[in-house]
Amino acid sequence: MGKTTYTVDGREKELDVAPYAKNGRTYIPVRYLAQALGAKVQWDEESQTVWLTKDKRIRLVVGSSVLVVNDRERFSGKLM
Repeated sequence: MGKTTYTVDGREKELDVAPYAKNGRTYIPVRYLAQALGAKVQWDEESQTVWLTKDKRIRLVVGSSVLVVNDRERFSGKLM
């Protein structure tokens, strides 16, 4: 927590922003989490949408309370 490095398969990698905890929640940059898990990451600036693709296709929209997996709503929370 609070560091801008992480390790995957014994290799140290850099984050552009450090993970942090606030109000009992942990915030991490989704790009690095997805890449560490082997997912493809796409960003659509216009719609403020993140697409994560590996075995499934996940759609996250900044400010939305919905996470969509393979065109089905799966989670109601908030993407910051």
